[in-house]
Amino acid sequence: MLYGELGAGKSTFTRGIAEYFNIKDNVTSPTFTLMNIYPINNNIIDNLIHIDTYRLEDEEKLIEIGAEDYIGAPNTICLIEWPEKLNDLLKNKKITKVKIEHTNGGRRITVEDK
Repeated sequence: MLYGELGAGKSTFTRGIAEYFNIKDNVTSPTFTLMNIYPINNNIIDNLIHIDTYRLEDEEKLIEIGAEDYIGAPNTICLIEWPEKLNDLLKNKKITKVKIEHTNGGRRITVEDK
């Protein structure tokens, strides 16, 4: 779960994760599409899923596009921006909270397993 104000660096963080897994696609924020899927071929992780709920009105829309199939799925990394909007879809899921904050001259990233 990626927490932070607009422009904090949530999508930049996602691009860094994608780079680590050698994803060559142009990683952009799925603000209007809600979800981007990036296949990973490393025999451990199958997909990197990037979800942005900033414009989401309710969780039902994510269910309609199949996000429920990926959230909490084995061999899948889901990075979700604005996760505060996903109460039901995140129940009983292993969650790591990543909080990104602007500081004087940089950013502070805090990671917490839940």
